[in-house]
Amino acid sequence: MTPHRGAAHAHRSSSSEQEGTLRPAAAGRSAALRSFTQLQKVAKCSFGWRKRGSKGSSNAAMWAEKLGRQLGNPSRSMLGWLVSKLLRVRNKGLEENAALLCGIQPGDTVLELGHGPGLGLQSAAKMLTASTGHLIGVDYSEYMHQMAKEKMKELIANGKVTLHHCDVAAMPLEDSSVDKVFHCNCYYFWPDLRKGATEIHRVMKPGGLMVTTLRYFHLVNLASKRVMPGENWRPEAYMAALRDSGFTGVRMEDKQCKNLTFQAIYATALK
Repeated sequence: MTPHRGAAHAHRSSSSEQEGTLRPAAAGRSAALRSFTQLQKVAKCSFGWRKRGSKGSSNAAMWAEKLGRQLGNPSRSMLGWLVSKLLRVRNKGLEENAALLCGIQPGDTVLELGHGPGLGLQSAAKMLTASTGHLIGVDYSEYMHQMAKEKMKELIANGKVTLHHCDVAAMPLEDSSVDKVFHCNCYYFWPDLRKGATEIHRVMKPGGLMVTTLRYFHLVNLASKRVMPGENWRPEAYMAALRDSGFTGVRMEDKQCKNLTFQAIYATALK
């Protein structure tokens, strides 16, 4: 899920010039609720989750851990399939706005981290109208990699899009080769924020912009249920890793796009 950490302590500011223009449809929100309800039912049936008693608490913790693993690395399973359905409706607005806020130019080389089912890839590809425009996507999940590969097969065939099944901390990309980077609900699942940030900085061109989108209050809710792993979900931890890795202008801003309220984290590669 494309969240950011401890926004209560992170610097924020509003910027109407950079706000997106996309709004998730009411049908999408309803679908998200139905998918999440399905996901909860599957979790209860599969893992024996109960609301009361020590056994129920233990099962709830096990469910949260398994759900957290699927959110970070969806597998080809019933729970992984439901997570992929949830990502399609819950991340759509965030991914589209992340691509929009990057200020993608027609001839840019653009990288999406943790592309999931491919929603953000589709949005970014539409902006790369010049012959030199190129889109790269990476995802740690083989399931998501194959799903996006099928969705983007025509653009992959003509060389406009390249997808890699890999770790964000070890990308098969050349130094200083990427103009823009975006991702959504992704960084909280990186085992080492500093390694991930350093690798992203390596592949970005000097002055390149990265935009991360998230919904902070959703992260807090998931963290309270122990779905988020450790403390990496906190925006300030991620932003500190970016600064330590050579990024400048690191900041988080509150955004409002029609019915979608979210946060955007900006970072520029200083070299």
